[in-house]
Amino acid sequence: MILREKNTIIILTIFLLGIFFRLYNLNFEDLWHDEILSFWIADPSISFRETLNRHNELEQVPILFNLILKYFHKTFGYNVYLGRYLSCFFGIISMIFCYLLYLQFKNSNGSIFFITLIAFNIFLIKYSQELRVYSLMTLLIILSLYFLFKIFNKKQDKLNYYLFILFLFLAILSHPFSIIILLSAICLSLIRIIFFKENLIKLNISLFFILALSIIYYFTYFLNLNELTPWIPQVDIKFFTNLFFSKFFGSRILGLLHLIILIFFIFRFRKSLITSEKFLILVFVIIFSYSLPLIFSLIFKPLLIERYVMYLIVPVLLIISNSIYNLEKIYLRNSLIAIFIFLTFANFITENTFKQIFQKIDKQKPDFYSTLSKIEESDNNYFIVKKILPKNKEKIKFNSYIDLALNKYVEQYISNNNLKLNFLSQDKIDFSNINEFWIICYKDVDTSKCEVPFEKDKYLVKDNIDFIRINLKKIYLR
Repeated sequence: MILREKNTIIILTIFLLGIFFRLYNLNFEDLWHDEILSFWIADPSISFRETLNRHNELEQVPILFNLILKYFHKTFGYNVYLGRYLSCFFGIISMIFCYLLYLQFKNSNGSIFFITLIAFNIFLIKYSQELRVYSLMTLLIILSLYFLFKIFNKKQDKLNYYLFILFLFLAILSHPFSIIILLSAICLSLIRIIFFKENLIKLNISLFFILALSIIYYFTYFLNLNELTPWIPQVDIKFFTNLFFSKFFGSRILGLLHLIILIFFIFRFRKSLITSEKFLILVFVIIFSYSLPLIFSLIFKPLLIERYVMYLIVPVLLIISNSIYNLEKIYLRNSLIAIFIFLTFANFITENTFKQIFQKIDKQKPDFYSTLSKIEESDNNYFIVKKILPKNKEKIKFNSYIDLALNKYVEQYISNNNLKLNFLSQDKIDFSNINEFWIICYKDVDTSKCEVPFEKDKYLVKDNIDFIRINLKKIYLR
């Protein structure tokens, strides 16, 4: 009883620390390009049709997250600082269901070790603080695996099947990479039927139902897709040395440790791999998450990037944690636990997520606050946001939507921070009344190296200031 109470206190402490680091300084950074697009698409004041139109013009992923965000803003207000709380909520719930997922293993002694690695995983924390789909996608995949594991545990309650169908289909609606979970489950089912003669009628019906719905949805999805991830680079040789593990776990050393130990345990417990549905589907998810996008990239376009497969952190840690606690040699088990915990915390204290508690850290995303504050403090509070000049005609409409999104974000940012500024439109400046103003140029999307968008003989640059990812110029019209 005392041991159980002690374990409960440890688990609650880990959860509270995990929640704290996901919430702390959540809005220290302003929104970056992709987050601004989600913020604009999710404007609660526009119709569903307009939301759908904006999404189809700008996004390469399904609309589910942006729809949820739209109704979140409709309920709690359209504020630039609110949206990330939704992503953070998904991240916190993911942490809780990761723990419940681990308890579905017969040997669940490593639950504290596992949840510690999840709670302090820097990649999961990072994307719990970003206004994009990835925290939602990860949560839905975790929920899908949780109810699938309950089915594996012979809990034939119809509710488990219904919830498995619901959450896996929602995961597929959130991001195309979630289809990999479905394909992994189908492969597992085929193996259990062919080699073990198991009766999996209910599971097969569930999988067929999800597959049919997914085909119908993605048929219409690809018809409306504006383009297929043109910005993703082809993977290089370096990728094959760590498979994104260095980014997943925070450092090259930690990444290699996780990768080497994962491969070792898959080989060490290969006999269990064949007989254990849970172990086998986790391995299938890992293998297919790399192999299928790589094959697609070679045939069509590059498709593999670390945040698209960030859900892999969960199956990797599930296999490692459970396998460590299945080791018969206590010395080896304890040594591995100590190494993982020590290196995880040693890396964690070097991350800004931890250092920001004790010291000022630099921003990485565009610093709109410092930029707009500089304008407010000056003797002239008139400014424009520079429009994006398209490189080709095909991008004119796309870039115009980005301009609208950026302008709406800046407008809302000014309102939410009560800044006393005069925001002008680049196309509607009344030059008869205004001859001096500021130009904000967002470097990440600008294609002209932030050149002034007027004829050179008609202006004089009085100030030129660089902030994080933003250039600010004060010009005087001659």
